[in-house]
This record gives sequence, structure tokens and C-alpha cells, in this order.
Amino acid sequence: MPSHIQNFPITDLSHFTITESQYRLSVLEHTLRLLKRWCARLRLQKSECADSYTQKFGYQLELGSGLLTSYERVIKLVDSCLLEFPNDEITLKLKYLALQTADLSIPIQELLQHQIGVTELVTDDMKKTNHFSSVTLNTDDNLLLCTVSGISTSNPVKAIQYIYKHRRDSNIHPTPSEEILFYALAQIMDKSGYFNLPYKPWITSGFRDHQTYMSITDPGEGHLDGTLLSSKYLQGVIVHIEHLERGVKIPRKSLEPYRIPSPKTISRIRLALGNDAPSSSYVGRPMFDGVSVDFSMLKTIRTFSAALTSLFATGLSECKLSIEGLTARQAIIFMQGICSQTQYDSTRQVLSAAFCINSPIVDDRGNNPVEVTDPYKIALLGIDLVAEGGFSKITWDGTADTYPSKCFIEQIPTDKALTLVHKAHEHGLLTYFSAGFRFHHIHKTVLTGVDGIGIGGAQILRLMDSSNGHHGPFLTSNIENILKYRNEAEISRHGKQVRALCRLDRLAYERSISAEENELRNFLFSSLSSGKVLENHDVDIESILSLSNDVDDPITSASRRLLTRSHIFKNLHRETWEKYKPILQKGVFYGDRELMLEVHRALVKAMPLAEFTNAS
Repeated sequence: MPSHIQNFPITDLSHFTITESQYRLSVLEHTLRLLKRWCARLRLQKSECADSYTQKFGYQLELGSGLLTSYERVIKLVDSCLLEFPNDEITLKLKYLALQTADLSIPIQELLQHQIGVTELVTDDMKKTNHFSSVTLNTDDNLLLCTVSGISTSNPVKAIQYIYKHRRDSNIHPTPSEEILFYALAQIMDKSGYFNLPYKPWITSGFRDHQTYMSITDPGEGHLDGTLLSSKYLQGVIVHIEHLERGVKIPRKSLEPYRIPSPKTISRIRLALGNDAPSSSYVGRPMFDGVSVDFSMLKTIRTFSAALTSLFATGLSECKLSIEGLTARQAIIFMQGICSQTQYDSTRQVLSAAFCINSPIVDDRGNNPVEVTDPYKIALLGIDLVAEGGFSKITWDGTADTYPSKCFIEQIPTDKALTLVHKAHEHGLLTYFSAGFRFHHIHKTVLTGVDGIGIGGAQILRLMDSSNGHHGPFLTSNIENILKYRNEAEISRHGKQVRALCRLDRLAYERSISAEENELRNFLFSSLSSGKVLENHDVDIESILSLSNDVDDPITSASRRLLTRSHIFKNLHRETWEKYKPILQKGVFYGDRELMLEVHRALVKAMPLAEFTNAS
């Protein structure tokens, strides 16, 4: 038996049925995706270089639901593609498939055969390799009968995620039958409104496999056709979903440069991704009624909390909100309100606050409000606001009215960028830079210790028509280069010292740091912020780097670390530690993450970091 068949043992089988209505809707969605994929391939073939790329049509908003509107959506795109590529044979075949799907008199057995045939034409890499499919599709009157080999389960989500993980690990694209099943199951998810998808959380700063995660960013289709198709694209990556296309002449104050992606697209990405990498989505900046921000705060908080609750339910690791158009006081109220009203697991899922360094903030927390306009001071202010607001991550965004954006690391010098990360880590916050990143920015940005770098859009992962801002095909192969530049920076001597600083900052936040380690932390920061590696401390730094990476969620990992390093409290805050130690042990034993979190908050409050300086 060929080895590729052994990957899916035929002794383990799962059976599922899809109704005719769900199947027809899934065919139209799949046809739309195949059409976009095919047109992207044709555009790449005709584009000699990125600078000369042209694209007449931009993103088209999807309207309505049901078979007829889905069919009309496909035909509208077909007509646009035929204007660009007249009489293209495969485009015409896809149009005919859509026509058959919308015709209820066509038996679904005939429809299935046409769908498989057209999918094989578009997915020519699968046709060439002729890999065994784990999915067998048949029909019975008005049902699509699906059999999956290799897994025995009554849960179709587990079955499809099993398939996609095996394909990723083997660096093989899903077969036509597997892809057809994927879109059929997506329709079931749409109708049920319920998700129970496993996900991978952010791992603790300093204790991950990579300190700096590349946030591979796309509205979604690039992920489905690129990022999610190989495990090598997910190493030290967070799959970020965000609508990027905004045009070139609209001020960011009038039109948000980043916008929320399609919730249905998010669910499909989560369905394919499983827990192979963390995933995140942008949600938006708060929208208030015109009368008063304060009076409409209740409505805005509850509206956004409802959206966040729905997105977190799909298994996203993170959701990002832009804190823009608010004073410092209003920002704190908004974030605290979001934390209060959103249904999510605050120990494993992350609320992220984005601050644009080019958008002034009025700091009205005291009696004399002051407008903060300096980008670096805005970034520093953001740390305090996020910590008080209760979010877990701060994003510093460098967008302005220019497009493409000027890179963040060109607006904030690397020494100040490292300082921002260092101070945020002391507050236990994850950190993130976005706007304008290209290949040559990655190395020096990694050396700031930032937890994530936003990479995507027209800068590095898509072609763009410079005359109108329309985004073109996703450039999957660029992901490998992105990760190569990141890895090279991390394994350098400078990079290893930055990682050590991030670990020490995390230990400092957890209060699991010794006086000697805290002294090393201060030496490292002083040296690295001046652009130099620290000399004569190699043994101490290697000792910190030899600590094991975390495998649990952040609060469980922090709790285990505190318990294993409790010798630190022999001569420091001994009574406080003896009070909380048994409670922390109980939380770890029973897996009560919320209890662990409350104990940690109490310890941080009772043990000021400054008192760890001369303890011994």
C-alpha cells in the first residue's frame, strides 16, 4: 500500500450527511473561492513585477443570503473576470457550475460530478500528484453522503481539522473531495451559530518557541489558499485576519485604515486551522452617537462586547480594538467596560488595544487636561491606559494618511521601541508593532523583543495597484522569507540577549525573580537600549535561556513557576507568600485558572517590584 494512503487508515471511518440546501449553498461558496483563486493565478502570470501591477476591481461587499443571491454574487464576479480575461475556459466552466447549482431541477449527483471536475482543473497541483483522498462523497436523493477515513468521530469539525492538519504536516494541499467537504461543513456552522473549535492561546512572553511572532495578516482568502496549507508557514506565526484595502486618497480620520473582516471567513479559517497556531482578528475603533461619547458609552460597549463575544466563540486567541477618538479617561472606561461585558476566557484569550502614535490623545486623568501629540509619548501613555483598562496586549500602530504606510520602526527609533516593549512587559502586557513593515525592517524590529509584528497587505504579502489601492493576489511564498529574517535575528547573540531580557521582564512581572536576576535584567536593558550586547555575563544569560519554555496557558505557567521558585521568598515577603502559596497550589491542582489569576493579582499588589532589588 502506498505511504500516502497509510496516512488515513481505512479501518477508522466517520460518516456525515449534508442536506441538499446546505450542499447547494456550499457549492456556490466554493465556486466563488475557486474563481477568485483562478483569477489570482491569471493575474500573477501576467504581472511582470509588483510596480506594474494593475487591478480594475477592488473588494466587493457581499450582500444578502440564500441560493439566488449567492448565485448572483458568483455571476457578478464571473462577469468582472471575463472583462479582464475574455473567453477564459475555466472561468466559463465555473459560471456553468454556478448555473447548475442554482437550478433546483439538476440532481445533486450530477452537480457533484461537475464540481469535482472543475475543482480538479483549478487545483492542478493535486491533479499532478494524484494523492489519495481521505474523503469519499456520494449522494442519496437529497443528501450528500460523506465518509472520512483515518478518524472515527461523530464530530465533523474534528474530522475536517484532522484532515487539514495531516495535509499541512505533509505539505500537501487538500484534495478536491476534502475541500468540497470543508465548504459543506462551513454551511452547517453558519446555520447552527455554535462553535466548539480547539485553539492555541498566546504563550507567555519570553517563554515561547519564538519571542517575536510574525502576525501574518490578510482579510482571509490568502490564509485559506496560502497560510493554512503548510505547517512551515505557521512556525512562530499568529494568523491575523483583518480587512486591509482602503484606497489611497481617503484620510484615516474619515475611513478607518483597518476594518473588521467577515465573521464567516473567520469561522472558515478557524475550521481549517484548529490549534496549530494562535489566531486573531481586528474588530474596529469605537463608534459613538454624535451627541456625546460619555452618554453613548453604554451602547458602544455593549455593541462591541456582543461582536467580541461572537468572535471569541469561534476560538480566536485574540481580538483587537483601536482606542481612537477617546480621551485617556474615556479609554480606560471603554476598556474596563469591554472586559466586564465580553464573554471570553480571559486566562487564555486576549483583548488587545491599538494606539495610533500619529493620533493625539488628551490626557484628562488629572485636573489639568493635556493633549499628548509626540508619537513616543502617545505610545508610553498607551501602556498606562491598557494596564488600567484591563486589556492584556498593547498594539502600537504607525499608520497615517499616507498609503502604503511608513514603517513603525522608522517612526520610533529602535532604542525607544525596545524601551516601550520593556516597560509594557513589566506590566505583564503582550506587545505588537504594525504599519509598513517590509523584509528589511524585520531584523532590527525583532531585536526590540516585541511579541508580534504585523506583516501583510500591499507592503509584503499582496500585490497592489498603486493607482487605486486595490489589492491583488496573495504572495504565499513570501511567508518563508519573513520567517527566515525573523529566525536569523533571534539566533544572533544580540537576539538571544533580547530574549533573555524578555524572560527576565516576565519573571519580574510575575514576582518570581531573584535580586540577582533583577540586577541582570537592569544591566541587560541598559546595554541593549544603547544598541550594544552585554559583556561578561554570558553564563548568567545562558542560565536564564536554559529555563524551559511554557506549554500551558500563561496563568498556569506563571503559577507553576512561582511554586518552583518559592525560595525567592525566603527572606522577602515570606508571610505574604506563605498566605497565598496553598491557595495557588489548590488552583494549579484543580486547574482553576481564575483562582490562580486572582492570587497573582493579589501578589503583584502586595509585592512591589522595587523591593526585589536588594533582597537576598
